[in-house]
Amino acid sequence: IKAPHIFNGELIRLNKVHSTDEQLQLYLSLSNYATLLYSNAFVKRIVNQWGNQYLSNALGISAVVVSSDQKIVLMKRSANVGEFPNCWDVFGGHIDKPEIGSKPDVYMSMQKELTEELALGEADYELEIWAIIKANVNQKPELTFSAFIEKNFEQIVKDAERADDRF
Repeated sequence: IKAPHIFNGELIRLNKVHSTDEQLQLYLSLSNYATLLYSNAFVKRIVNQWGNQYLSNALGISAVVVSSDQKIVLMKRSANVGEFPNCWDVFGGHIDKPEIGSKPDVYMSMQKELTEELALGEADYELEIWAIIKANVNQKPELTFSAFIEKNFEQIVKDAERADDRF
């Protein structure tokens, strides 16, 4: 069944991680949304038959958004998304394929998501990487951030009403 509302652009795949106390190295390559959705739907079958390296390993990015009045802001996902429709979630997405000659930038990708989903400017928050986690349900890696917003909860919600990806 063809689902016309599901985008199939190229995105970044996580191949390997190396970390020290001072540095996080991500070894990346390309994947796409169709592979991600197939991988999510058949995790156990893929792992049992071929192993973890055959999962899409599309690198998700997400931010726990904390307002200046110490409230955590969540969103309800659209019914028209490929992963976890109608669920409550933190803000984020995936890292799209960079322009020719450019390298993927995880901070810039997270900033783009916060602009699209909350209409935040780069000067509105402080962004810090927390960790890389792996979701149990689909074995997908997720680079997690904290975003400490210089606005109170009500102002964040009000500003989000004009965000490009508010739906």
